[in-house]
Amino acid sequence: MGESVVTIHRFNESLAKGEHAATASFWDSAYRKAFPTMSAWMPNRADNPAQRLGIDHVVLLSSGKHLLIDTKCRFTPYDDILLEYTSNDKELDEVKALGWVRKDSLQIDYVAYAWMQQQTVVFLPWLALRRAWAQNIAVWWGKARREEKGYKKCEAKNPTYSTWSLAIPRAVVLDAVRDALVILVTP
Repeated sequence: MGESVVTIHRFNESLAKGEHAATASFWDSAYRKAFPTMSAWMPNRADNPAQRLGIDHVVLLSSGKHLLIDTKCRFTPYDDILLEYTSNDKELDEVKALGWVRKDSLQIDYVAYAWMQQQTVVFLPWLALRRAWAQNIAVWWGKARREEKGYKKCEAKNPTYSTWSLAIPRAVVLDAVRDALVILVTP
């Protein structure tokens, strides 16, 4: 069995890499295809309250409506979607330690999940993604624990802490989000 290579993630370096990707013409093309009435879009690069609410990009539609987008860029082509459930495993405040998929405080309309090498992005409606997480987490956890094909817990090591995500097959997440888009309420 070969040795595994551990990559140490550095938040500021990852942020810079993502910001570089955010300025690419890729995003302009993706937003125009996803939102045909888009008038303009702009990145939110600064460390500010909006950034802490998940807002990486703002898309302005011709109607005047603003769409708030949280971007997730993968630079290696995997056939899964990482759903971050713990952002900092050394944080003692449980609310501050929540990963993005579990944060009630995010003020976004979509997660734009991009695979940069493939120039592919999927726009996941935020509330539907949260509903899909809530409806499927028990099954996804079980499959990750059993290491079923395509499901696993992923640790991203940082210099002083680790971030934890569940890797879920892309098709499974997309199907779960589609199912969560329709809300049926009966007596």
